Amino acid sequence: MARNPAKAIHQHLSDHLSKLIENTLQDLTNSKCIAIEDEMDVSALRIGIILIATYYNIPYVTVEVYTLSLNERTKLKGLLGMVSPSAEFETIPIRQHEDMVILHQIYDHVPVKLDRPVLEAPHFKAFLLLQAHFSLLVLEKEMDSLPKQIPHFDTEEAGVESVFVNSYPTLDVSYELVKGEYTAGAPILIRVSLIRDADEENLDDDQTVAASFYPPEKMANRWLVIRECSTCQLHIIKCITVSKSLFVKLEFTLPKGTHSLKLNAIWDSYVGTDHYLSIDLIDVAEGEESDSAENASDEDMEESSTHTCPRLL
Repeated sequence: MARNPAKAIHQHLSDHLSKLIENTLQDLTNSKCIAIEDEMDVSALRIGIILIATYYNIPYVTVEVYTLSLNERTKLKGLLGMVSPSAEFETIPIRQHEDMVILHQIYDHVPVKLDRPVLEAPHFKAFLLLQAHFSLLVLEKEMDSLPKQIPHFDTEEAGVESVFVNSYPTLDVSYELVKGEYTAGAPILIRVSLIRDADEENLDDDQTVAASFYPPEKMANRWLVIRECSTCQLHIIKCITVSKSLFVKLEFTLPKGTHSLKLNAIWDSYVGTDHYLSIDLIDVAEGEESDSAENASDEDMEESSTHTCPRLL
């Protein structure tokens, strides 16, 4: 009997997609992005890293490299050596004569040097631009004078100064911890207030970043992060955009114990505008459901010992 071509194509397509999903999940597991339990339950690891990587469209391979390389003792030189070789920088253009003139002059002003710099390599340009960003260097077409820093512009740069100052995100950030009896697993609510510190008449709703040398248009975003002081564990992370004022509710849960938390409000576009607020100590009691859950798990110990984790959406 002749074989049904449509059925064969469907089977090959099904096998291909199944293999693709299996390989992708295995790669994500190897890169410590997810964990798979009992060959069925998928849970996310390092939620903060995954959310940031997803937002900026960073491949999981880059996340894996950062995870394996970054630790609490990493200094600037190690950070640059980890980030600048990333595949995302391979497409940085090297313009004509730029490698011999401008990049060399920038290299003279950055703090971290290389034993054998390759001026024509895109990764070396990324190495320089990252340092210029961290050092607050103002990159000019001609580097015949020491780099200038905001707000000390010359009179000829008054127009640039006006644009930058009007766009500079000066904010007042405050929070309110909603009082109550905190128990493990129960929602805890923090209200965050962000208000721009500017005259109402001159307040501009345009949130485009003032960066004339950045090719695409970029909106100014801020990340709200609540983390544990002792372990740096992220409990919640939220991306926001502030026009004139914004009031945000952050809801999260904590395990039993005393928690010392930090609220971080971090800009993704401007240096020196981040806020770091200490949250009052939170004492979390044992939840009512934890007793029943523990008893149920003891009774069903022989049947299952699966740990419940948030699923990766």
